[in-house]
Amino acid sequence: MWPPLPPRYVISERGLQQWKDGIRQWEEEVNQQSSSHLRALYENTARVVLGELLSSQLLEPEVLHFASRFLPLFSRIFDEYADEHMADYQPTDPSALASSSSECGSDAPATEAAGAPAPPAPAPAAEGGAEKRGSVLAGAGGAGGQRRPNLILPTRNVANAASRGGGEEKLPPAKFLKPREGPPDMMSFHAFFSFCVEFELFPNHASYDELRQIYDSAETAEELVVAELQIPRRRVTKEASAAAAALLPQVELGFLDKPLHEMTDLEQQVAFFFAALETWLASRFMRLADLVVQRMPFCLEELEDVRPPPSPSRVIRRLRSFKESRTEKDEATPSPSTPQGEASRGEAPKKRKDPFLKEGRKNSAGNAGQRVTQLPPSLTLSASELLEIASPPGQRLISTAQLEQCFAMLLPTAPKGRRVEITVYQLDKVLTKAKAARDRAIVADCFMLKPEQMLSSSERATRLFLEALDEKILERESRGGSSRLESFFGPAHSDQEVSAGTFIQKAVSMALSPDCIPTEKDLATGLAQLGARSNGTMSRQVAFRALALAREHRRRQKLQLTQARSTLLAQQVKRSTWVPEGSRPTSAAPGLASFGQPQIRKAFRCAAFVECLVKLALHRLGAKGSLELQRGAPTWWKCTWLLNHLGMRFVERVQTNRHQRTLRNLVGEEHPPVKLQELDFWWYQMHLTNRPRYVFPLDRLVISTPDLFEPIKAEAKIMVSEDRRGTCPECQEQRSPSGWGTPGCLGCSEIESFCLPFEGHIFAPLVRNPDVADTKST
Repeated sequence: MWPPLPPRYVISERGLQQWKDGIRQWEEEVNQQSSSHLRALYENTARVVLGELLSSQLLEPEVLHFASRFLPLFSRIFDEYADEHMADYQPTDPSALASSSSECGSDAPATEAAGAPAPPAPAPAAEGGAEKRGSVLAGAGGAGGQRRPNLILPTRNVANAASRGGGEEKLPPAKFLKPREGPPDMMSFHAFFSFCVEFELFPNHASYDELRQIYDSAETAEELVVAELQIPRRRVTKEASAAAAALLPQVELGFLDKPLHEMTDLEQQVAFFFAALETWLASRFMRLADLVVQRMPFCLEELEDVRPPPSPSRVIRRLRSFKESRTEKDEATPSPSTPQGEASRGEAPKKRKDPFLKEGRKNSAGNAGQRVTQLPPSLTLSASELLEIASPPGQRLISTAQLEQCFAMLLPTAPKGRRVEITVYQLDKVLTKAKAARDRAIVADCFMLKPEQMLSSSERATRLFLEALDEKILERESRGGSSRLESFFGPAHSDQEVSAGTFIQKAVSMALSPDCIPTEKDLATGLAQLGARSNGTMSRQVAFRALALAREHRRRQKLQLTQARSTLLAQQVKRSTWVPEGSRPTSAAPGLASFGQPQIRKAFRCAAFVECLVKLALHRLGAKGSLELQRGAPTWWKCTWLLNHLGMRFVERVQTNRHQRTLRNLVGEEHPPVKLQELDFWWYQMHLTNRPRYVFPLDRLVISTPDLFEPIKAEAKIMVSEDRRGTCPECQEQRSPSGWGTPGCLGCSEIESFCLPFEGHIFAPLVRNPDVADTKST
């Protein structure tokens, strides 16, 4: 019923009409406003209210207890996924480099510039650079950074340095490597999104937009105001740059076309190393040139006499002039409906002013003075420089001496006795072709890892059966089955052979679905391609190798699914988020150095990482929970859900890794087989040798710390007196091995003892007032 009537006996009949008129007037005012504007205003208000609600929940005592208690766990995960260095955002003074290395001009040899000593890095901004993660009680305030922005400026004025040089400015060394100390200490959104994908937070519990908004709105992230520094560049023409690159020797890549069993040991080392490097770069949606510019900010060169591209306004003017010329021609021709007097006058129609003309001239003038920079095609890297710039985290892939041998093999025409260097663009070709060669070798001699469309019906049925059987075995092991994998095909040390019928009998006994069980003939045909005899019988080692190949195929399928989900980054953000110093186009005169507009960058550290995860859990259960119990649960329960979810995903990966390692141990083959047995040789080279391989962050955590979520590793250790140990008399709950009690209990939560004073907590920036901080600093 509209308009709504007031309650009876509350308003008189005389005031009833005024009530209706007021309701209709309000309705007319609402209808006059834009519905899209009102909807956007409501959505923005709802988001602001939701963000304030989540921020206020972070300050509840249970959340403070959770953050302090499990900070070692999140710090360990953050250290493995962090991919940015604070030193990369500290601009280096090129005038100091040019004065200390005066011989390193525009034509200075690259080898001399590479050996120049690195100047000391500028002092870390404010208190964020001295952060030490992993501590809970002492020094944890720096983990969250400051709400007050830090200004990172160069130590000296570059413009004054350019004017002191007289006629010709001294250029910094092109191959100067920006110094780095320690592991990465910041996390980009790409790394945060990769973590959510690998731990299945995306897309099961949060969308891409929600993760992006939570990351961007992190209040404990430290704001860095990085002054963009315009530095002098080496100016060359496009032809001269291409000619300098053409004089350098080309790499030899013919060996990458050979099959795996025909490659030498050094050739296999080259293929595996560069393929691992390409896999790491592809996981970050970057190229080698991006990393080179990131670590060598002075290597870019400026192209001269570059013609500006045609602006869109110029194309519009040409189309409009063509249309007007056609219109004038049509109007000049008399028509039966046109009076002869008007046609004989010969008056041309008035030309309208082109609104894009002035803008087009401005764009042309702006493009004419625009600088175009590029990575020099002649820029070379040595083996040590490549390892310094592009060395994936985790285990060391290859030594410098081995990589120098690889460089010498790639450039056989290089002078003997001198350090071999290869251009960046040729190294990029090596990376691409090496990865293609490794991917081709993976599926060369075994149908178990080939795509679905390349398999026959018997091969497809065999792989489906082996995957289902291996999944059943893993499921029984995860439930704590009494039998062991060593005795799956009989006694552990027996020489009993395994047939296709044995596989089928084991599958029936484990209640495998009949749809997954092929006929014995098809299974024998498929197993014959995996090392079995023509009748389907094989040794125990070959049978375990078939199960290991099925597990490897499942692992690669999950990896492809993870990469497919991560391609959202390539669609939503730039391919490389790095903006090198001085590489942006500018309209300033060539040769002059000046400060550009400062950029606001966020230092996303461990405190911001914990904040985003807790917000995600609170939003998932509080705003998107399917049950009232989830939506109305205390914050500690929601934090526990987050901990259980991450722990379950991690334990599943630990069990899978242990199962796969057990299968490989049962296969044996510790000595290299003869190359005539291609399948055995392929298995040994691809899965048993210690070849360079890129290990993803979650796999590195599983390998290095399989007990990461155990209380002794996940919780911070606290000192509790002897009389307070054991069972709490109030909540009747047992304390954890590290000393922590129940968060909701006043007797054993220890929030006042171990989470206060609040200035030392990682969530302290949530209540820090910037105005008060500025007043105290002054």
